[in-house]
Amino acid sequence: MLFGAVVTPKEVDDALVQGGEKAKIQYIAFPVAKFNDQVKISDEDLKQFFQANSRDYTVPEKRAFQVVVVDQAKSRLTAR
Repeated sequence: MLFGAVVTPKEVDDALVQGGEKAKIQYIAFPVAKFNDQVKISDEDLKQFFQANSRDYTVPEKRAFQVVVVDQAKSRLTAR
C-alpha cells in the first residue's frame, strides 16, 4: 500500500526555519592575558582531564534530510 503526503513550500520553509534557527549561547568575556602567567598546564594534565570528562565532549546529534519535489500533474501517482 502506498501512502503519501502533500506539503506546501511554505510548510517546508517553516519547518526549516523552526529546526535551524534556534541557539542557546552562554559565555563570559575576560582578558586572557591577565591570567596567562597564573596558569601552568601540561599536555599530560590536559590529556588526563579530557579522559576523565570525555562524556562532556561528545559530538552532538546531527540530522540530514533530502527534499523531493514532485509535480503532481506529471506524476503517475494520483489521488483516487
